[in-house]
Amino acid sequence: SEAPSNTYDLINYMQIHNINDVSFKEVSLFLMNGSRTSQKSAKQPFKPNTSSTRVGQSKPRVRSATISAWSSSVAAATETYYNDNVRNVYQIYYKAKRMTPGNTNQLINYAKSINLHLKWNEVNKFLKNDASYLRSLITADALQYVDIPTVQKQQTIQIKVEASDSEFYWIKGLTVQSTVGDICKKLEPRLQQTATKINLYKDDVRLSEWSKLAQLGLCDGDSVSLGVHNTSTGIDSFLETSLAKKQYYGQFRTLSNVAAAANKKLNAMFNDDDDDDDDECDDQEKEIEMYTQNILSNAASGITSNRDTLLHVMNGLAQANGQKCVFFNSDENIVPADSAERNSHLHIFEANDGNKSKTFVLTLNCIESAEEKQDANEQEMYEMQKCVQENKIDAHPTLKDIKLKLSHVHNVLLSRIQITGVFVGSFNVEYTIADLTPTEVQTMKSNAGEMQSKMNQLFDDYERLNVHPILFRQTYDISMFDEAGNKSFDEKETFKVGMDSNGTAGTYTQPFGWTRYGLRVLDQFEGGNTWLDPFQHQNNWYRAFHGTGSGGAGGSAVDAMASIYNGGFRISYQDGRNDTTAVYGDGVYVSPNPEFVEASYASTITIDTQNGKKAFKFMLMVAVKPDSVVRDDDDIWHVPHAKDVRPYGILIKQC
Repeated sequence: SEAPSNTYDLINYMQIHNINDVSFKEVSLFLMNGSRTSQKSAKQPFKPNTSSTRVGQSKPRVRSATISAWSSSVAAATETYYNDNVRNVYQIYYKAKRMTPGNTNQLINYAKSINLHLKWNEVNKFLKNDASYLRSLITADALQYVDIPTVQKQQTIQIKVEASDSEFYWIKGLTVQSTVGDICKKLEPRLQQTATKINLYKDDVRLSEWSKLAQLGLCDGDSVSLGVHNTSTGIDSFLETSLAKKQYYGQFRTLSNVAAAANKKLNAMFNDDDDDDDDECDDQEKEIEMYTQNILSNAASGITSNRDTLLHVMNGLAQANGQKCVFFNSDENIVPADSAERNSHLHIFEANDGNKSKTFVLTLNCIESAEEKQDANEQEMYEMQKCVQENKIDAHPTLKDIKLKLSHVHNVLLSRIQITGVFVGSFNVEYTIADLTPTEVQTMKSNAGEMQSKMNQLFDDYERLNVHPILFRQTYDISMFDEAGNKSFDEKETFKVGMDSNGTAGTYTQPFGWTRYGLRVLDQFEGGNTWLDPFQHQNNWYRAFHGTGSGGAGGSAVDAMASIYNGGFRISYQDGRNDTTAVYGDGVYVSPNPEFVEASYASTITIDTQNGKKAFKFMLMVAVKPDSVVRDDDDIWHVPHAKDVRPYGILIKQC
């Protein structure tokens, strides 16, 4: 009984009723006719233009069948969401188990068990229907003609794994749907190696652990060859990573710097007490404060294609998390005094844990009197790092003791201390504190001196505590944007982009209705730029979307924004580490479907604009290494290694 307020309203309404053959442009032009057309349309039903010539195209795209379907849908429209596929599985589930599914994933997994496939967003929407409707589906009458399908058990096969000319292993209990990773897991007890260290080869080509046997053409009795990572290589990699971490974290302010700054009642912390240097730092801080004030002093235009709107949205996201937002411009040499704040862009060694906005690094003195002692210390720390990676921290007495002492220093529950890594160069322990509140951060700044004393009391070999600068404020370099990547998506288009080693091409669905701001990511990674540019190059990575809302896998919007700087997204774990929940497996969760992310995982922030308050949604565009993608669903992928996900654009859209 009311006219659509804008193009999106009408497009969304048509999509609800499966009317997809009307373009955005057609709807937009139609609504531009104004009140005269609206009044006329109210008096008589809309009829499709059946002439052979129309403005902007040679053939009409609105068919009479479409209008008929539309009319029928409108007549029958109710609050209930109908979906025959989901309804059928819902009824089968109840008839088989005599209970209703507890959540979306239960119904999806049950569908898989009977060789049916359901989309997550459709199941989720269906289960939100009114309880009376759902009850009507499982009455005796409704279930009278529902049959529980008989599922034929897949034939098992065995694969021969050749370790040498004379040594081999038969791996049994596999199916054509098993993966190379499944074989590696079955090899673990025989080789006494973790599956991640086992490589399998076919015709001298390494097989991806996510590849299914059917995709590789492997049948019952076929052979593959074995390769295992050398343990020494793991230590070498650990030492190399340690060196990079030591150099990087060495830039961070220390707890003593924070204490000194608190005593001086300054907003910024500096490493040198020389007055001239302090004055220079003060000047730099004043310059970026003024630069930030100039950006934020005027209300945003509210136009998504104007960058001022994006900057206000970013500021709003930081404030929503209780943090201060500071903008600077390295191209104009307007930079923070703290080098860690201006040099924290795309550090690849942080890729395995993108939750760096809350990182602390505890350093204890480790004096080696001889080369043998140094080697022993390095080996011991390497073993500790493996305990961290395998989530066995409480099983290691040293790590368990450190965790207990840190909980006393920070005055938090033991469970909130999360050790995320160990590296050499003295003895360094990376850790985070789960769910740090703005009040706790402020208390940490004001009580830094007391914390410093506790550290000295509890740790005999205490040297320093480094604190990531993003803990106290969010700093964004204006020069990180690349205008060549800016784009407003006003058409619904799909493209084939990227291809994995099995020849599977990725489908890139453009985010209709969103505006993208490109990030300066070219020439930032080894191996050239073909992972992103030119578009549809054979080496392109898949395109996907990453939600940054609190409900999304991968942490808060501010944590995700920080990942633009450090090159790593937060890993979600099935065992609940990092306060995350991974449904399908450990990794970074993304989706090839922008509508799926928008519906449940995009952050929403309200800001003041020149035309009043407006709400905007926010998410990231990412490129994903094709061979690293695990396809859990049509709408859900997870990527085990965060370094294989690269953000290249920020998306905003007015709600």
